[in-house]
Amino acid sequence: MFFKSVFSLLVLNSATFLLHCSAEIDENMKAIAKMIHDQCIDDSGVSTDVIDRIFSTKTFEPDEKFKCYLACTLQQVSAMDEEGNVDSDVFVGTVPEDYKAYAQNVIDTCKKITGANPCDKAYNLNVCAQKTDPDKYMFI
Repeated sequence: MFFKSVFSLLVLNSATFLLHCSAEIDENMKAIAKMIHDQCIDDSGVSTDVIDRIFSTKTFEPDEKFKCYLACTLQQVSAMDEEGNVDSDVFVGTVPEDYKAYAQNVIDTCKKITGANPCDKAYNLNVCAQKTDPDKYMFI
């Protein structure tokens, strides 16, 4: 349950975002976000320079390792399985009240998003989520 609560802060994908939002989350959740972030960097091999650049510009790059980083973060919080299927209940059910409508809108708008593999699907889902409401979008 604690990891599902963490997902509510990791709504739609980067520990980079959470690590920069010190006032909005407590130290325990920051530590877990960092753990997921670090694990997914190791698993995907993505450069922190790529993540930092995407975070700062808010412009996605179709970097294959970054795509797999996004898939990893979703999988770490059980919002995506190994085949790339998104669990809508986890995705919507564990977000903070202020984000439930947005999360449901993302699921409704982006549910038909596909990809050649889980990494592509996670990337395409994040691109769609950002387009759905750029002001509420964040990545872990």
